[in-house]
Amino acid sequence: MTGLIATSQPLMDLATSLVASRNGRKSSAAKSAAARANGKKGGRPRKQTPDTSDI
Repeated sequence: MTGLIATSQPLMDLATSLVASRNGRKSSAAKSAAARANGKKGGRPRKQTPDTSDI
């Protein structure tokens, strides 16, 4: 099965994407600490909306 996936580029891309997706969801002590530190800074900035009062 592994050899079949390795020879097909679309299947290899899919497998790489699935592995990256699963690894990105993993939580670690470092990720938790970074999230807390970023939260103390105020979190993600709000999305800017264009000013339409000039129209």
